[in-house]
Amino acid sequence: MIGKVEAGFAMRLIFNLLLVPLLEHKFLNSNALVHSFHVHTAWTLVNLRAWNNTLGGVLPLGASKNKKNRKTYGRNTNASDEEDVEEVDTAISEESLDILALDFKKSLEAAKEKLEADLMKISATRATPGLVDTIEIELDSKTTRQLRHLAHVVTLDNNVLKVEPIQKEHLTPIFCTLTMELANYKVQLENGFILVNIPSQGAKARQAFGTLGLCKKKCRVLRQDAMNKLRKKKGGLSEDMLFRQEVCKGRDVELQKRIEEIFKRVAAALDAACTAKIKSLAP
Repeated sequence: MIGKVEAGFAMRLIFNLLLVPLLEHKFLNSNALVHSFHVHTAWTLVNLRAWNNTLGGVLPLGASKNKKNRKTYGRNTNASDEEDVEEVDTAISEESLDILALDFKKSLEAAKEKLEADLMKISATRATPGLVDTIEIELDSKTTRQLRHLAHVVTLDNNVLKVEPIQKEHLTPIFCTLTMELANYKVQLENGFILVNIPSQGAKARQAFGTLGLCKKKCRVLRQDAMNKLRKKKGGLSEDMLFRQEVCKGRDVELQKRIEEIFKRVAAALDAACTAKIKSLAP
């Protein structure tokens, strides 16, 4: 619907553009008519601007109101300004800190389980003929026989086996088969016999300590990552909220202590697992 003001401007425009020049044309010459037309055209432009401002003046108010409504949408309009600021500038929640600590603990537990699995792979086997006696030796594409039927196996010391074929032509197939079957051992081809070297207990202990060292290094990296995540959370707080977080509530300080306690507890469990493995390797 067009209001009274808009209707008045419309009538004035029609009068200025059409009726006034026609009325004056009866009394004025052509030059005067041109001059009158220019004057009325300028006056018409002024009226157009005034009409545009009148019609458009309401629109910014509506847009501002909508913008204000968009800002307050989903918020409690009855809340005070202090409550609004409190909602934006929040502290680190207890839930987020608990999740961070739980993730760190799970990562350390996974590292501990991997260490235990790796330690299980370190064999406590000693050099005895029974290690190789039952290995099937492929003599040709159709014939296989157990090693004890093809060679004499004796123990030279705690870590070395000597395999001497009964027939010299079986030396090469026996060596090839033992090399593939005993991938974790050192198999040497000598003049007319084969030596199988089993890692010593000292070497196995060093292997266990090396595995422990790698696991501890990974755990330290996990601890550093947890600390970095905590610092990142603190970086999003204002100075006032950071003061309340550290001094008044002490939540992040408590989490740092929890991270250190979890790390120390898991590190002690890792040391205990490695020590137990080394004891099991002792003769």
